[in-house]
Amino acid sequence: MITILLCRRLDDKVAKLKKEQCEKLEVWEEKTSPLEAWLNETEVELEAFEPIGVDLETTKAQREKAQVEQITIYILGFYNLFTQHFKDLSNIMIFFYT
Repeated sequence: MITILLCRRLDDKVAKLKKEQCEKLEVWEEKTSPLEAWLNETEVELEAFEPIGVDLETTKAQREKAQVEQITIYILGFYNLFTQHFKDLSNIMIFFYT
């Protein structure tokens, strides 16, 4: 009789722990999916790069190209930020003047 009760308690505890583990795994997958997507995109981008040059001229050219790309990314980011800010301001002005 005592053995049956202990087995039921153990079964209940195991079932509860399995349920908690499944819930935590679902939350983990939900929270890490954006990171996984970013990692996949970044891996594709990195694989598209050419190998680092071994001679000085190739390395200089690659560095200049990377600097231009970095400046372009910075400018596009600033542009996106500016246009979003301007859009928000125009929405506020429309709200106040209507």
